Order: sequence, then C-alpha cells, then structure tokens
Amino acid sequence: MTYDESMENILAARAGVYRILQNIFGNEPNRTDLENLRAQAARTVLDFFVLADTGKAASEYTDARQQLEELLEAELLEPNTFVANAAAAYTRLFVGPGPTQASPWESVYRSVDATLFSPDTLSVRRDYVEAGFIPSAYPQVADDHIGLELDFMQRLAQEALNAYSLSAASSGGDASGYSAFLRRSADFLDAHLLTWVEAFSQQIHQAAPDSFYQRASALLVGWLKLDRLILESTDPTPSFSVKACRKAPVPRRGFCPSVA
Repeated sequence: MTYDESMENILAARAGVYRILQNIFGNEPNRTDLENLRAQAARTVLDFFVLADTGKAASEYTDARQQLEELLEAELLEPNTFVANAAAAYTRLFVGPGPTQASPWESVYRSVDATLFSPDTLSVRRDYVEAGFIPSAYPQVADDHIGLELDFMQRLAQEALNAYSLSAASSGGDASGYSAFLRRSADFLDAHLLTWVEAFSQQIHQAAPDSFYQRASALLVGWLKLDRLILESTDPTPSFSVKACRKAPVPRRGFCPSVA
C-alpha cells in the first residue's frame, strides 16, 4: 500500500479522539482539561469525524458531539461552578465512597455476580500483555477500568499512526505495516468495549441525566461504533492475525513494558 496523506490524517484523528475520551473518563476533571475541550485543537479533532458518512453510527456520533459542545458552551460561562459540579459527579459516578452509580469496570457489566477481577478482567489483561503493555499500577487496579481500556485504544491508535508514517518514509511508500495495530484495535472493540459501554452510558444517564458525563458518555458510545466502521474501511488486510504483532513498540506514559 502506498502512502496517502488523508489516511495519515484519519489515523492521527483517531488517536486524538481516544486521547480526549480517555482523559474524560480516566481522570478527575479540572478547569484546564474542561476548558481545553473547547479549545481549537480538541474541537478540530472531535469534529474531524462529524458526518463522516450518512450512516447511523456517524449520525449518532455527530448528534452527541453537538450536544456536548452546546453543554460546554453554556457551562463554561461559569467555569468554577462547572468544574466543581463535574468533579463531584465524577466521584459520585465512578469512585465512591460506597457503591458507584455508574461502575467504570467492564467485569461488573459482564459477570453474573457483577464482581471485579472476573475472567473478563483477565481477558483484558491478556490483550494488554499480548500487545506489549501492562497498566503502570498493575496489579493494584483492575485492568478493565474504562480509563485503562480507552488508554489502550489510544496507544494502539498512536502506534498505527507511527507505523504508517515511519514505514512509508523508510520503504519507498510501503505503509502496510500499520494494519496490525488496526486489527488489534478492532478485535479489542469487539471483545470488550463494545460489549459494555452502552450499559455504562445508560447508568450514567439514569444517575446524572443531562449532565457533562451523560453527554460525554453518549459521545463515547457514538465514537466506538463509528470507529469500528472506520477500522473496517482503513484496514487493507482484514484477515490479519493479531498474534503477529506481540512485540509492538511500547510508549511509556500510562503503560509500561510487559515483562511477560
């Protein structure tokens, strides 16, 4: 496959969207991060896929993106109040003390008794290790937290971008090496994120309707569905075996190299 600048832009935008979503759901909000959501850089990334096509997934993402933008525009007129309310909601929804109102762990939605560290958690961990990653707080945290799963997707997206750019530059335009990371991304969406994020979003909607996190979770669901379609259209080798890329380069932020 030869180098295509539009493909590189798609890969870069994918990494950017995952970076934004990971920060929303993986970290307690602060004023800088919330204001940055309306900065030009974030708006450019999030708007890159608005009306990417006429399908249902694109429309769902576009609607959620517009609704989040409208909320941010209104709430940031009083930023201190907005930040305080968002921080309180983050704690109440995802942290506790006591039972969380919207559990951020996959295994809670997929296990019969809604417990942590279930076989689903171990499956997520295996996917991290096979890609050359382990969470930096391992084993003190459950691997299937929404923030970690989105961080993993962001890193795979960044690795796909890096592989596309570097292989195109070093092999006379052959940029096919990035497809391994896209296939791993698609597999992880199918096996994990797409199996539980809608239920996660529904719990947020019930506990905090018409809030920042309700609208952000709608964006999350819309994005994951849309990205699955994007991956189908950008992967030149859909039958690629993900087992072939276990020795992927490993970034250092958030994850550290696996010793397995």
